[in-house]
Amino acid sequence: MRRTTSERLLILQRRQYQEHDAIVTALSPQRGRLNLLVRGLTKPQSKLAGHLEPLTIIDGLIIWGQRPLLSAAVSRQSFGHLKNQLAAVVLASQVVNRYQRWCPTGQALPAVWQDLVDLLTTWNQSIQSLATLTLGAQAIQWRLANHFGQAPDLHYCVNCRNNFTASAWWQPIEGGLFCSNCRPSDARFELSAEARHYWLGMLDDQWLELTKSVPSPTILEQLTGFFNEWVNFLDNYIC
Repeated sequence: MRRTTSERLLILQRRQYQEHDAIVTALSPQRGRLNLLVRGLTKPQSKLAGHLEPLTIIDGLIIWGQRPLLSAAVSRQSFGHLKNQLAAVVLASQVVNRYQRWCPTGQALPAVWQDLVDLLTTWNQSIQSLATLTLGAQAIQWRLANHFGQAPDLHYCVNCRNNFTASAWWQPIEGGLFCSNCRPSDARFELSAEARHYWLGMLDDQWLELTKSVPSPTILEQLTGFFNEWVNFLDNYIC
């Protein structure tokens, strides 16, 4: 007899498989990313379809085999208010895509799971400004990268290993962030001390509160510029 377990899952994506079945990608705090087969999900009479929408927390019954089968599900949180905010849905989808790319299968990820649940819960509680949503989406991806060791060191110059005392300069091909004395000639993106401390704050327990304190336009531009440069580098060269 195949083993059956009950799991708390966050649905990340679902896609059709064959005629009436589907593959659901979900995140488990104990098992990481899972790809689960769901029989008959696209049939009109399916009782599971409403429970397996993306950005939904469920309690699911999994039958383990060569291809794990999700045989039953009960919704626990659907984040309905969040799904009525277009900007929140777009940015949540961006975060979910990053989770699908970076989270491994078969590895317990309780902190990573909790970060995503906390972000979605906060966004679901009230309407957020676009700046707050953007900072939240960037912050959780920054935290995810730090969890997996894919984020640059914000404390030390990659060349001389001295502590940063002022601005740092981003040059990923050369290794990361440089102090002004070691700055490569082609390192043109500056990360000020204030912006650097803001990113460091995103690793603290109160990171979600920090996203609600939108910095000055100058610092916000630096934060977003650095984030885009860093993510593009990861996407093109690392992950």
